Amino acid sequence: MIDTATADYFDEHTPVYGEYRFDFALERIREIAGPETSLCDIGCGVGNILALIRSTTTVKQLCGIDPSENCLAQAAARAGCETRRGSVLDTAFVEGLGQRFDVVLLSAVLHHLVGGTRTESRRNARVAIENSLKLLRDGGRLFVLERTYSPAFSPWLVFWVKRIVTRVTTRRIGIFDRWNNIGAPVVSYFTAGKLAALLAAGEDRRVVEVHVEELGVNWLLRLALITRKSDVTVVVRKIGASR
Repeated sequence: MIDTATADYFDEHTPVYGEYRFDFALERIREIAGPETSLCDIGCGVGNILALIRSTTTVKQLCGIDPSENCLAQAAARAGCETRRGSVLDTAFVEGLGQRFDVVLLSAVLHHLVGGTRTESRRNARVAIENSLKLLRDGGRLFVLERTYSPAFSPWLVFWVKRIVTRVTTRRIGIFDRWNNIGAPVVSYFTAGKLAALLAAGEDRRVVEVHVEELGVNWLLRLALITRKSDVTVVVRKIGASR
C-alpha cells in the first residue's frame, strides 16, 4: 500500500533534509546506542541522515524505509545499509519486518500522510505512530521529528489552500523564488502541543522527552497568519505488554 502520488513526487524532487535538524536526536542516540544497536529510518529519503548516523554514532545496523525507489537507491549507495520499499501506513508490511529495532526515526513524515480532510490526515498519523512502535523492541525509542506551526488554525489554512490549488495543477508553485509554495505537495502540519498529545496517547508508550527548537517566522508566513514555527523532537519509549 504505497501512495503513488507521494512516491512520484519524491522520485522527482528527492530532497536532502538539513542535518542540523537532527542535532538533538543524534545527541540522544549517542547516549543510548552501542555496537549492537539497530536503527530504522522511516521515510529515509536519499539516506543522508542514515549516513550521518553511521559516521557519527556507534550504530552500524541500519535500515531505511521509503516509498520512493529513486530515494532508496541513493540511500543504499550513500549509507551502505539495508533498504525496504514500503509505507508506514501498510500494517502488513510493517508487521512483516517484525520487532527488530532499538531505535526508529520518524522524521518529517507525519505531515505528508495526508487524507482528503484534516481528520483523515490525523488518522493516518495515528496509524503511522502505531506501526512505528511495532518495529521497536520493548524498551526501544521512537524519535519523531516534525516542523510545527501555530496558532492552531494556520496548519488548517495551509492544508486547504494546498488542497484547492492541487486540484488545478500538480506543479509546485513558488512564491518569489523561495522554497515556500502554495502547490504540491499537500501537507497537514501540527501545532507542537497537538503533536505531543498525539504521541502521548496509548498504553504501549511513554513520552520521555520533548525538545522544541524555535525558528524565525518570515513575512510570507506572517501573511498566512503563522506566528510560531518550531522544529519539535519527541522521544517515545515503547512499553512492553508485560509491564
